[in-house]
Amino acid sequence: MRLRMIRLILTLSLTLMLLSCGSELKSKKVTRDNTEMLYGKTTARQLYFDFPVWKEVYDLYTPDQQVENELHKLARPMKVKIFFGTWCKDSRKNVPRFFKVIKGLDQFEVELIAVDRGLDAENENADRYDIQRVPTFIFIEDGHEIGRIIEHPVKSLEEDTVNILKGDKDA
Repeated sequence: MRLRMIRLILTLSLTLMLLSCGSELKSKKVTRDNTEMLYGKTTARQLYFDFPVWKEVYDLYTPDQQVENELHKLARPMKVKIFFGTWCKDSRKNVPRFFKVIKGLDQFEVELIAVDRGLDAENENADRYDIQRVPTFIFIEDGHEIGRIIEHPVKSLEEDTVNILKGDKDA
């Protein structure tokens, strides 16, 4: 009985130790054209770890509450592919703001893809999605593109997102 208890404690200790090792973030920056940047698929958490100023942009942005309420009513399951560059001012401004706009919307599955200055992304074909400028937010519902926000919003990120969800492709 005592031997089983010791094995159980050792097994649990080892499991906790292994799990805690995997939770620590490490930089995923690469250097291209003498610029540090992220490249390929990433997460907001990784982005904020490698580029803390992006988190500051997120924290400082306050979406329009009235439009935000409408967005929450219209939200439904869909994928949002975001092609962006950490070297790009428009990306630095709009990507964190978009994450603030959709905060609490579990219906949106976000895929964050960092590109280099040539708009190339590791294992992601930016050409397939006709990426000309970054950031590009592509809204995909049931496998079909329903709208885009390219480079900067026409009105605001929250208003343009609402317009896309209402069926206005030219948000």
